[in-house]
Amino acid sequence: MDTTIKHIAFLVGAGASRDADILTSAEMLSALDSELNSNQTSDSLFDVFRFVKGAIVFAQCCQSNPINTSINIEDIMRRLHLLSNRQYDDLYPFIGSWHEKISIFESKDPQCFHNLIDFIEDRLMSWLDVEGKDLKVAYLTGFGSLASALGAKVRIFSLNYDLSIEKAFENNNKFTLCVGFDDENRWNRDSYEDPDSDIILYKLHGSLDWSKQGGHVIRTETIPDKPFLIFGIDNKLQSIDPYLYLTYQFREWSLRSQILISLGYSFSDPHINRILFQALQADESKRLLIIDKNCVNIQSKLSRVCFEEMEFELPDNKVIYFERGTKDLFENDLLLPKLRAILGEIENDMPF
Repeated sequence: MDTTIKHIAFLVGAGASRDADILTSAEMLSALDSELNSNQTSDSLFDVFRFVKGAIVFAQCCQSNPINTSINIEDIMRRLHLLSNRQYDDLYPFIGSWHEKISIFESKDPQCFHNLIDFIEDRLMSWLDVEGKDLKVAYLTGFGSLASALGAKVRIFSLNYDLSIEKAFENNNKFTLCVGFDDENRWNRDSYEDPDSDIILYKLHGSLDWSKQGGHVIRTETIPDKPFLIFGIDNKLQSIDPYLYLTYQFREWSLRSQILISLGYSFSDPHINRILFQALQADESKRLLIIDKNCVNIQSKLSRVCFEEMEFELPDNKVIYFERGTKDLFENDLLLPKLRAILGEIENDMPF
């Protein structure tokens, strides 16, 4: 087993950090609703928020999507960025009149969409804060235990901005974590080639401790006022490093890995989904192990996502569902036996 699994790749979403009391995107939206509603100084922002949220629901209904389709904080941010910069959109010269509400909001506050973006970005720091949570994030060192048991490097492709994984390994001398920065705290692709790293972390959408300074991406000791993130900006940043490099690495290792492991990921990112599904299509023997506390919802969503985004039906034998939380998974050593069983099934399915 140790020599058979040479490459193991995790795709990690917000659900993996939930056991450390870090909010998911949907929970951030709920927190934002409560904070805006209770903040008497932000009545106008609350009106803007309700308008944008309602418009997203209306658009989903127009597209014949289920009315209960979940909305998260990034959906709100994406629309806010589009509205605040709509004059740069190619369609702008062709639209004679935008929704009357937009004019009303901007007559009261010309910067209302920008101000709501700033309000959300300020709250993001507290929603994702891991300070004082050393014990709560400790279960994430299970990535290191898995690397040791397999005798292989574990590659984690995370869509999260929080520092839960870094915090878990901060005071752990048993395993080494590579985050892509050199000794001067500059992002450097060459650092990913460190042969001594047990766990290699690729933060596909950036991190709270990343800052853009003088053309370089720097890892800071304290969280900067404006972290360098892909947060509701679609794919604009994904064409430049480090995001371009990180996305390429995700594609590369999703193709190389025998078993792809989705951990707490909601399949809400079309760009990531395409890379994942293409890897599954490219190799008949490849399997996707989905680990989540609510696999029923994931399963129903996955079939729709595959058909709508990739126009193909994912074969049942490609996907294995494992209804577990991340903390339960690592603290009770449930993953390694599951991987052994899946690898055995792959070998039995291979033609002689």
